[in-house]
Amino acid sequence: MSEIPPRSDLSPIAVALVSLLLPGAGHLWIGQRKKGALIAVGGFFTCWMCGLWNLLSAADAWGLARKLVSGQAIGAVETSRLADTLDDLFG
Repeated sequence: MSEIPPRSDLSPIAVALVSLLLPGAGHLWIGQRKKGALIAVGGFFTCWMCGLWNLLSAADAWGLARKLVSGQAIGAVETSRLADTLDDLFG
């Protein structure tokens, strides 16, 4: 395992901020390429999954709100049928 030599040109705060903005970028900057790439891929996958979850949640809320507006009651933990919601959205 190779070591990364000391560097005096780094700002730990800047490295941390870059890492907050782009997961893994701080590690890539300091020379930990494998670790940075792994964190970047994990961060991308996590963001993608969260985005998908948010879209599904928004579609569910939209479908349930449409039921309420049309005069139908909804259950406390009822979910809308995704197929119906997508059909309503995209015809």
